[in-house]
Order: sequence, then structure tokens, then C-alpha cells
Amino acid sequence: MLPRRHRLSLRKDADAIYREGKRIQGKYFAIIVADQKEKSNTKIAVVVSRKVAKLAVERNRLRRRATQAIRLHLNELENGYNIICTAGKASGNASFDQLHESILNDLKNTGVVMEK
Repeated sequence: MLPRRHRLSLRKDADAIYREGKRIQGKYFAIIVADQKEKSNTKIAVVVSRKVAKLAVERNRLRRRATQAIRLHLNELENGYNIICTAGKASGNASFDQLHESILNDLKNTGVVMEK
């Protein structure tokens, strides 16, 4: 689970991200990134629809795997962004390592990961 300060929870914030954000389509996830008005901690939400996994157990498992992959790299993310990760159909059959690598590459492509 993501720390509370990194969770995107308000519906109005999510709607604004969908409207104004920059979208990157990866192999397993679509990532939408928008700048925050106030530059605070980067906030993230993971969305898995019923179209991807019919059973709630499968959706929750996929959400937990994606969240864990993001959580491992929280210290590398720049502040001041709102991010929504939406799972695609192919993500249901992917292993954790494949999801982890895909999410990290997609986040690098959006420019929210700090260079080392």
C-alpha cells in the first residue's frame, strides 16, 4: 500500500488529471501525468476496470502488484505530479517482474523519474 501522502483520492483531482494530463500508453498500463498546482508529494492512483479482470480478487491482486512496483520507486519520483496508472487487458496475464519493469519504463518515459 502506498503511504497516505502519496495516494490520490479525490474524484475532482482524478477528473482534472484525465482532462489535462499527458498520456503514455505502455505494454501493460496507460499512465496519465498532470502537474500539481502546489508542488507537494507526487500522488498516485492505480485503476483496474472490470474489462481487464472480471473477478474482484483478480482486480485487487493486479492493483496490489502495480502499487508495489510503484512503491519500490517512490524515492526516485520527482515532487509535484499527479499520476493515474490504468491497467490494460494484457496486464492480467503478466508476472510481477514484467509489470514492475513496464511501470518503471513508462514512468521514465513520462519524465517523472529523477535522473541518477
